[in-house]
Amino acid sequence: MPEGTNHLYEVSIGEYPWSEYITQYLREMQEEQSFRGNSPAPCHIIPTVNDYNNEKDSEFCPSSIAGKFMFPCKDLFEVLDLKWDGKNGFCAKEKPAVYLSEGADSALYIDKDLLIDYLERSGQEIVWTVLGEKQKIGGMGFRDFPGRSEFSYSYYWDNGQIKRNHEVFHVRKAQYDG
Repeated sequence: MPEGTNHLYEVSIGEYPWSEYITQYLREMQEEQSFRGNSPAPCHIIPTVNDYNNEKDSEFCPSSIAGKFMFPCKDLFEVLDLKWDGKNGFCAKEKPAVYLSEGADSALYIDKDLLIDYLERSGQEIVWTVLGEKQKIGGMGFRDFPGRSEFSYSYYWDNGQIKRNHEVFHVRKAQYDG
């Protein structure tokens, strides 16, 4: 599934997403959409966030909000007319709308009513994916692979509720060469 960028830096936080560097970068990312890495996505997908990585002692972002955090996608900026508040968030019509979380959770929080307004005004749908893998601890290399499980879930927004769309769970058995 196409994802937002995961290595934005060297841009001041207040320049996102308007600087020439970011505009060109996001345009190139949009043109390279792929699904599972090698085939076109079944529909046009707009990732909701882009990761920003603020390196230590960066001249581009105040150290008080340094670290890795997420920006809302450019489409959210355009439809909701978001403006940076000079701190850890963005406002829409002078009201706090989006909060950039820093630290361990690296999350983006958005006002629920504004998100619903955005979806209605832009004619978009929102989908969440959860992808993961758990490997059993043990073995001393490829020949002693102890096994693992892989899982994938997707959820969508429907009339004020989050609903599960699919669930895939696959177990890869241990492969011992006796």
